[in-house]
Amino acid sequence: MKHFDKTDVRERFNQQLWHDSKLIDSRLITVAKDGEVALTLAVDLLTDGEIGKQKWSRRVLAFDRCRWVQMETDVLGMQMVGGDISDAVCEEELAARKLLGDKFSQFDLPQPNDPFEDIFLFRLVLIPPGGEISVLAKSFHWG
Repeated sequence: MKHFDKTDVRERFNQQLWHDSKLIDSRLITVAKDGEVALTLAVDLLTDGEIGKQKWSRRVLAFDRCRWVQMETDVLGMQMVGGDISDAVCEEELAARKLLGDKFSQFDLPQPNDPFEDIFLFRLVLIPPGGEISVLAKSFHWG
């Protein structure tokens, strides 16, 4: 996997035009070759936000080397708002520590390394009452 510095990962994710993009599909998959887990989200990503000239592109967002995924979605709410994304953000491990606190240690396996080291918290917030998707992962890429 290509290595990105922390600033690059955050900037690449946060610079996207998330507002008015749309969540189409989600899949949690295990990559057979190494057993790592990845979450993929199909989105209609807003690529041109100019009023009256908006354009979208169907893209697959893959979170690499996932450690934790939480999907709090109101399925009926998603049907009502069509999966529209209100906002999305990538934050460093400090945000993950604040969000999870001691909860992470309750299900994380013993290991010699800090489980939050070099990890990012990615959050996609859907238009209410759609919900939120939170992912702890090492990075992301567009498929």
